[in-house]
Amino acid sequence: MRDRKAFGILAIIVVLLTVPLGYYLETILSNPNNQGGAGCLGQLPTVSCNLINLTVPGPEYNGTSQLNLLIANNTAMNGKIPSYAQVFKQNDTIIFHSMNLTILAFGNANAWVSNVTNTTIPAYDNISQFSNGYAIYQLYQPTLVIPRGATVNITFVNMDYGDHHNFVLSTFPPPFPMYIMQNMNTAGEMVAMTPLLPPVDNTSDTALSNANASVFSYTVKLDLPPSVTRMWYLCMFPTHAMSGMYGNITLVDPSSVGA
Repeated sequence: MRDRKAFGILAIIVVLLTVPLGYYLETILSNPNNQGGAGCLGQLPTVSCNLINLTVPGPEYNGTSQLNLLIANNTAMNGKIPSYAQVFKQNDTIIFHSMNLTILAFGNANAWVSNVTNTTIPAYDNISQFSNGYAIYQLYQPTLVIPRGATVNITFVNMDYGDHHNFVLSTFPPPFPMYIMQNMNTAGEMVAMTPLLPPVDNTSDTALSNANASVFSYTVKLDLPPSVTRMWYLCMFPTHAMSGMYGNITLVDPSSVGA
């Protein structure tokens, strides 16, 4: 009798735990208007398509700051392009005509990057609907032509609602492994990087206007040896670069671009 009573209590506990979990999976993970819903994946933030992370705050690493999500989103779509940056949308290239330049990059799902740049997702970054990408001066992971020896001021904004991203400068070429730091070959180096920035922080208020994206800035001088003519920018989070979250950098003689 005692064993039967104990079994009955255990069954009640299992039901009490399982029902809320099932409700969560159904309403949160399956509903396209909630976090994780496939119907909103990569879309621009709206009240009806709110994928903001409501449970995990975005810690501010040493050197990071936060930027209002809607301001950041508008900047990615319509931000001012520096006068020394020559944008060629037809071949997805930006030529920088300066020895002191700024790169403003945004990271998120590839569908979001496609939206804000009004550009078709390139084949190499269209591995799946869960692939990610960068938007840089309204282009989709453009080739960056930079004068050798230039001082580059990089600001990276993580616009993703549920994933970490960073912006690494490297001389390692693709294809990239799943775990970049542990599996790089010896023919290259990590030149500079941001920390892995957390997802959008909306823990204090559910309103999109109060959500914040994490931002990190750093400066690096690209005075690499003349033998190095190509570099790459990429995300080092496991599987991201492997799935196409990277772009090419071409180093050129300053005189060739009037810098």
